[in-house]
Amino acid sequence: MRSLVHEPRVIAGIALMLVATVLGGLLLQGASQRVPVWQVGRDVAAGTVLTAADVHVGTAAPGAEQAYLGSGEAVVGRVLARDLTAGEMLPRAALADPGLPRQLVAVPIDRVRLVPGVRHGARVDVWWTPGEQEPTRRIAEAVLVDGVVDGSMGGSATVVLALDPVTVRALIAGTRAGVLDLSLHGGRP
Repeated sequence: MRSLVHEPRVIAGIALMLVATVLGGLLLQGASQRVPVWQVGRDVAAGTVLTAADVHVGTAAPGAEQAYLGSGEAVVGRVLARDLTAGEMLPRAALADPGLPRQLVAVPIDRVRLVPGVRHGARVDVWWTPGEQEPTRRIAEAVLVDGVVDGSMGGSATVVLALDPVTVRALIAGTRAGVLDLSLHGGRP
C-alpha cells in the first residue's frame, strides 16, 4: 500500500488548494482598494450651480474615475445638465457645458407673496411690477431655485436663483425699482 503523500491526486489537490487560496487573497485585496469620487448629498436639479453643500466625497471601485468625477477635480461652481438623486456618484456626463455661466442671486420675497412649492430644485418664472400703474411683465422663465432661506425675524424670505448674467442685471434692477413675484413654472414644483 502506498502512502497518501505519494498519491498524485492528493498532491494535485493540495497544489490546487494553495493556488486558490493565493488567488482568492489577491482578489479580496484588490476589491478593498477604492477610489475617492464626488457624490451628491441631496437631490439636485438640472441647472443647479453646485456648491460645497451639494457634494461630498464617496468611494467607488478602481476605474470608476473614467465615468465619475474624482474628489481631486473641481466641481463647485459647475452646472448640472441633468437631475441627480441624493447618494448618486457625480458622472462626468452630468455636467453642463462650462460655456453656460450661471450666477446665484439672492432675491428677497415677502413671505405672504411666496407661493407654496418654491423650494430647492423647483423651476419658477420671475415677474416684475415696476409701479402701481404699470403692467407686470415676466423677466425670466423656468429659473432654477437653488435654495430658500426663511427670514425668521422679518417678513421676507430669501430665494436663491441660478441665472445667466444678463438676467441677473435685470433682476437686480427690478428689486431696486419695483416688486418681484415668483410663480411656479408650469404650475408645479
